Amino acid sequence: MLSYDGFTANLIACKDCAAPFHFVIEGTDGYITIQYPPNLIGEVTLHRRKGEEEKFDDGMAWNRLIPEFTAFINTINSDDHAFCLKQMEESIAVSRVQTKARRDAGIFFAADKN
Repeated sequence: MLSYDGFTANLIACKDCAAPFHFVIEGTDGYITIQYPPNLIGEVTLHRRKGEEEKFDDGMAWNRLIPEFTAFINTINSDDHAFCLKQMEESIAVSRVQTKARRDAGIFFAADKN
């Protein structure tokens, strides 16, 4: 559960599991539903409070790694070292956030003792 000024968010996430999934993001003017597991995304439907619906689908749900691998290929072929460094720094920042959250939750690994 995440608490913010004026609202609380309840979150449950599980990637690549066999359990039924239900993905809803609610807001004051409507909500968003996703038809596939969160690691696929796929079709996204915006349901507006006034009853209108709008669907979005990039067609990549079952080929989700293609854009990522295409970016890798383009980066390698163009020798874009600045982009590589930026991506690596972002990965390290994400890892630090995950590590802090894990430790704050009281979950420690053997490597944490060093």
